[in-house]
Amino acid sequence: MATPLRIIIADDHALFRQGLKSLLMLQPDTQVVAEIESANDVEPAVSRTDSNVLLLDLQMDRWMMDDIPQLSRLTNVIVLTASESAENGVKALRLGAKGVVQKRFAIETLMMALRSVADGLVWMPPMVQTEFARQESSSGKELTPRESEIVRYVCSGMRNIEVAERLERGPRGGIDGLRIDGDVRRHPGYWPAARSVCLPSTGCSGAGSFPRLRLRADCGWR
Repeated sequence: MATPLRIIIADDHALFRQGLKSLLMLQPDTQVVAEIESANDVEPAVSRTDSNVLLLDLQMDRWMMDDIPQLSRLTNVIVLTASESAENGVKALRLGAKGVVQKRFAIETLMMALRSVADGLVWMPPMVQTEFARQESSSGKELTPRESEIVRYVCSGMRNIEVAERLERGPRGGIDGLRIDGDVRRHPGYWPAARSVCLPSTGCSGAGSFPRLRLRADCGWR
């Protein structure tokens, strides 16, 4: 059964905020529990409201990027932005956001991101995936054969315990210095390996056509 959504909308444009709320309230198991129009009110409102996702506009009455680390300790943050900057999307994810959704996307895409994040996953569009892969590949580091094996299992959607069982190791065991429960997606070679090891089976023709990856947030991929 889908996780019920309790959403806070933080956006300083009243017309957009009210329109988005109306669309969200038409979705099953979805509540908008708070609306925030001022940047300075976001943290206090999130602190006192029972929610599982904050839809955060980066460009409110001030730039909100630096607020993400603190807000992400209080609830799951999805950045909702009109910007086409993939660099800003990657930065938001590195700071603790669990999703990036552009305002031009359809409500169906937003709901996919909301459901994914509420279920403990990380969601990003193809352009952000591509930028993340570009940044990670610049380190020049590569995965070991065993780490590449773990990447294949993670990309296939296996849970940590399932990966551990497949490798006949405990769920907290280390493999070539890589902890299954925490390090695989932080490894500088993860994203290039994911592109070369996992994505060819999807039939994508190139980086611009990557499918939207649903990544487990508890793997600590940042």
